[in-house]
Order: sequence, then C-alpha cells, then structure tokens
Amino acid sequence: MTVKVTFKAIRPKSGLFKSAAKDILNTVSDAVGDFADDELTDDFNETQKTFKNKFEVETRDKSNRSRILYEALIDNKIYFFLSFGTSVRYATMSQDWRSKTQPGRFGAGPGRGRALFVNKRRPRPGIKARKFDDQIVKREQRPFERIVQEAIDAGVRVVF
Repeated sequence: MTVKVTFKAIRPKSGLFKSAAKDILNTVSDAVGDFADDELTDDFNETQKTFKNKFEVETRDKSNRSRILYEALIDNKIYFFLSFGTSVRYATMSQDWRSKTQPGRFGAGPGRGRALFVNKRRPRPGIKARKFDDQIVKREQRPFERIVQEAIDAGVRVVF
C-alpha cells in the first residue's frame, strides 16, 4: 500500500523551435525533479518526524515524451493506514494513549502511551484519515507553480 503525491508539468507541442523547447523542457524537468527530491521529501519526513521507525521516502522519475512526472512516495502499510484511515482497529491502547498525528494537522507531535494487546474478536473504532497527501498538495501547489514558471523563464533566457 502506497501513499504518493504526483505533480505533473505538461510538455508543449514541438514546433518550429524544437531544440529550444527541448532545452527549456530539460530545465523544467530538472526543477521538478529537484522539487520532488527536496520539498516533497521534506514534507513527507515532517509528517513522521517524531516516529521511532521512520519510513523511507522515495522519489521516482516517471517522465516520458508527453509529460514530466516525478513521484514522491512512502511504500508502507502503517503509513498508508495513518494517511487514509481505517474502518476498525484491533489494537487496544493504554489509558494514557495520545496519537503522534492528528487529522487536519500536518506535523507529528510527541504522542504517548502504548499498544496493550491486539484482539481480532474485539474491533475498536478505526483510525481517522490524516490525509497527508492532500495536505502536501495543498501546501506545495503554489511553490510548485512558482518553481516551474521560474524554470521556464530561466530556460527561455538561456535559449534566446
């Protein structure tokens, strides 16, 4: 189960200035890749900053001829359950339990308590979805647009 955030930059159609467009696209592709490696990775890490066992954030270049696409993702079942929620929980937590993460809050806090036992015959209320991916998109949409526009402008300045 994977939690992922995807930003797409659309490639222009090739035309008269094919080599110029290619140079500009390379500039934009590099900027989007750097954004995924730096900003998105930092955002995912912030959502788990107080966890004992942190989950690896992986970035992948999924670009092809028609689009520039980088993914930043965490491939972990526990993180998936936190981000998307569950309908039931089988773990019984201690009386002093306090989650490290809260729905609608971006970062992770200290939390406290522990799991006492797991009993599949005694389901408890589920985990409310943290929606980390939606929060990251909301947080990074404008900075992403600005970075892409700056990359386009820089590519145009170099080419022309």
